[in-house]
Amino acid sequence: MLKKIFSLFLWIFVSVFVLSVCYVIGVFRNWTDTTTVFYWIFVILVTLTLKLIVDCIHNYFSSGKYRKLVRLFSREKRTITLDSYFRKGMNIISKKGRGVVPWFLLTGDSEKNASLLKDINLPVFHSNELNGISQQFRTIRWWFFRDSSVLELSGKIYDNPGVLNSVIGFLSARKSKKQPPHGIVLVIPVETLLDHDYSCIQVLSQKTRNFTEQLSSHLHHNIPVFLVISGCEHISGYSSLAQKIHQKNNNGYPVFWATNKSDTNASEYDSSYI
Repeated sequence: MLKKIFSLFLWIFVSVFVLSVCYVIGVFRNWTDTTTVFYWIFVILVTLTLKLIVDCIHNYFSSGKYRKLVRLFSREKRTITLDSYFRKGMNIISKKGRGVVPWFLLTGDSEKNASLLKDINLPVFHSNELNGISQQFRTIRWWFFRDSSVLELSGKIYDNPGVLNSVIGFLSARKSKKQPPHGIVLVIPVETLLDHDYSCIQVLSQKTRNFTEQLSSHLHHNIPVFLVISGCEHISGYSSLAQKIHQKNNNGYPVFWATNKSDTNASEYDSSYI
């Protein structure tokens, strides 16, 4: 109550003060009474408008609504960045004279934002080193090899609906419809299978399935899914098993995938890769 009374007296004081100032100015400028009252009302209205604007700005920031605008701006900027990066990779794949270069989507759970292709001893075009796949990433990453290309999707994008929708959006663009991915490769570590804890596998498989169904629906194209078991070098007799399976499949796509950490030449990397 006292606060309202104080505000009322404050406004009365301000009104009287403004009227006095307008009256003094009117005397020196020979204003009529009507002009003086008009300027007085105009100044009061401007003051009330400014107070209303200041109160709205204060309430906007104090309630934290500005964070939605910041998130929206960040999301738009991130979407533009991802779309530009994806288009650059597609332009490399679609260069004239190279023919149809197959490209795959690679996904799975990785530790510390590391690539699922880390330490597989495959030469890449953008690095002179054999193990050039060592950079960390949080969303998407292109890898270009001799006969194919891979767009790796971080497993964290499935937990962020905004990023996931952005990824599906640019993967469903016109250029992707002209040259859709040849498949989605789901990587599951062999340690997870040996631990007999299938809850993580079920969650990842469900996320991958939902993503595949949405993308296939947008592209109007059935995308095959390949399952790869990584880290098989820890299994005794793996090399012999991989070689037999490789020969049985008529040197087609392998079933297992070793992250070979030994120092070998580019021509001697393990045959069990994608």
